[in-house]
Amino acid sequence: MSLDYEKKKSLVLKEMISNYQKQLLVEREETLKLPIETENGFNVEREAKLIDIDEKMDILKRHEKDPYFAKLIFTDTNDNEEFMGYIGRVSVGDIQTENDEKIVDWRAPIADLYYNGRVGNSSYVALNKEYNVDLKLKRQIVFKNGEVSSIYDFEDKISNDEFLTPFLTQSADNRLKSIVSTIQEEQNKIIRLPISKNMVVQGVAGSGKTTVALHRLSYLIYNYKKYANADEFLIISPNEIFMSYISSILVDLEADKSNSFSLNKVFEFACGTEFKLLNKHTKYEMLQTKKISTDYLSYKSSKEFAMCIDKFVLDYLNNLTNKPLIVKGVKILDALD
Repeated sequence: MSLDYEKKKSLVLKEMISNYQKQLLVEREETLKLPIETENGFNVEREAKLIDIDEKMDILKRHEKDPYFAKLIFTDTNDNEEFMGYIGRVSVGDIQTENDEKIVDWRAPIADLYYNGRVGNSSYVALNKEYNVDLKLKRQIVFKNGEVSSIYDFEDKISNDEFLTPFLTQSADNRLKSIVSTIQEEQNKIIRLPISKNMVVQGVAGSGKTTVALHRLSYLIYNYKKYANADEFLIISPNEIFMSYISSILVDLEADKSNSFSLNKVFEFACGTEFKLLNKHTKYEMLQTKKISTDYLSYKSSKEFAMCIDKFVLDYLNNLTNKPLIVKGVKILDALD
């Protein structure tokens, strides 16, 4: 299966995607014929289906020049069933088909083999069950100007410089959008952590913390849609500029329905009032104009001030726990010693 094969196969897959888009248009027209209101009120199912169809059509349109980025071939060691297919940004085709004319969403459990699996004996987890497989092919596929330009077959490594080169030469904005095809093993573990697990990710500026966090959000929305709606997730941003910066990638990851608030807005909500916070430069200018000392601003950046805050939080928590927790007259927790 050479580069020429993949170029020819891309024409077949693009035709399949085109047919799928036509099918979505038909489904949309049929959905529009459903009543807007039912006996129980507004037809929520109709609206939800329209939103789902529109989102799929939008992402297929935005990625019509690079609809997928990887290929997998493996055999399930339990039943000897073989899987052949591609990995892209949205699922297209029947996953049960006995050929490679299908595209699997990058957030699906099977796709974990591309990010984390080694050629040979490998495994992935789906619905809390581990599946052991013989991974025969793990291939990267790069598109340029809508055509397959290169392929790279993995052996026993997750990635190397040759694998990343096509993406590192792109602009910064494009690199953010292309991470689904270059997610590394450590990043993949963070992204696919179960929703019940918490994790603190530390890293220097520019190390990719935000990008990985947003991909994790997209993963959770996709895999836990039965338990939580997208608008039940919350992104807390340091400021409005940051919110604007991540807005495009949220759309690309189908995570733009989640809520996003700046830290200032969170403070306003917690305090139950609106207020205006000045940035440090504006503060300095204002204080200097009024000939007021700026020493307190330096103190707020000191270790001593941080220790004061820590002590306040500890005292506050101790005060909360030295008495029972009562909600609407019902004691939920006893006082802690």
